[in-house]
Amino acid sequence: MVGALSIVRFRHPVRSAFELVIYFCLIALGISYGVSLKWGVVLTIIVNSIIIFNYFILYLRRMDDR
Repeated sequence: MVGALSIVRFRHPVRSAFELVIYFCLIALGISYGVSLKWGVVLTIIVNSIIIFNYFILYLRRMDDR
């Protein structure tokens, strides 16, 4: 997966680190769905749960700062 993702070149500047992570996740999802539907679904669930967990942690930190 790392080898496939290392050849990606961006034609425009990346605005944030989160945007770069999303690009790589989408490429990894496309490759995994090409290999097997089962692995694609598993990776989709994992990526979505990590993103939701990240937003939840950021929300809790904002509530702590108040």
